[in-house]
Amino acid sequence: MGWLKKVFESKIGPTPLNEYNFRTEVTEYKGPVLVDVWGPGCQPCQRLVPTIVSLANKYKGKVKVCELNAAEAPKAAGKMGVRGTPTIVAYSNGREVARVVGWKPENYFVQLIETEFAQELDEIEAGKLVLEEPKNASEEDGTERDSNSVPARPKGNKKALKKQLKKKRQQQRNATN
Repeated sequence: MGWLKKVFESKIGPTPLNEYNFRTEVTEYKGPVLVDVWGPGCQPCQRLVPTIVSLANKYKGKVKVCELNAAEAPKAAGKMGVRGTPTIVAYSNGREVARVVGWKPENYFVQLIETEFAQELDEIEAGKLVLEEPKNASEEDGTERDSNSVPARPKGNKKALKKQLKKKRQQQRNATN
């Protein structure tokens, strides 16, 4: 049973994105990023969860794998031009390089990563490109995460985001008056 425990302990989940950290985590990030845009109640999205978790583990330290709940971050999803879920978008140095809509098997995404990020992966292997250390997601965006919890979908964060957004809008109104 010890080997099984090691397998589950070593799992990490994708980095959760929201309206506030999308720019810093994706568009300003210097390196390859894979973003899974999902929606609650979306069955193909749920089928994709193990694939995204597997990719996050397989490419840990090489490709930043993130997830964005389209229902909780509609502006970020809109900026990405997402019209349906699941949508997986690949970014290289803040620029979109590939987009996949709908469910696909894991080997499809492995091939996409290996072809679209070939140069970056080679530079990382050679030590020419050093990526930023992943931040602790709970410090970044207030989501509840446990190192053993996979997948790491944001929990109870919707109210906090709405409250922050409402406060920001009120400050903007007060500044214009």
